[in-house]
Amino acid sequence: MVNSAQQARDAVAAMGFPPLGNRSTGSSARATVYGSDYQETANDEILCVVQIENAVAVRDIDDIVAVPGVDACFIGPVDLGSSMGLKPGQQAQHPEFEAAIQCVLAAARHAGKPAGIHVQTSEDANKRLKEGFQFIALATDKALLTNEAKRQLAAVAQ
Repeated sequence: MVNSAQQARDAVAAMGFPPLGNRSTGSSARATVYGSDYQETANDEILCVVQIENAVAVRDIDDIVAVPGVDACFIGPVDLGSSMGLKPGQQAQHPEFEAAIQCVLAAARHAGKPAGIHVQTSEDANKRLKEGFQFIALATDKALLTNEAKRQLAAVAQ
């Protein structure tokens, strides 16, 4: 959860090895399983995706996605809606919630960075992809497993 440009800078710094960041070099011996040059190449291979889950972050989104080293942003809609005083299930009917989502997408697009979002259904996934979101988290493991278990049990009960 990143709510400000400073938090984004802190996240980027925590992920990178010096001189680009402040990540500990003490684990270098273990990191050699990824190659003897891991510490020299890791900064070029790290992907920093900041999660936008609060209305405060939406207000600062242009500055957040402009931070060097932030590669993408991802909206957590349930927490975002909660920060706006909305209960789960109310978001879809709330115009300010949708405006916040579109604000994040526009800022990411302007910064030339991909935006992602969590959705519950394939219909929502297709809608968000058409809008320009570039990666999607679909449902949850709990929902997918529960729905499939119900479907399978219903088929057996017939």
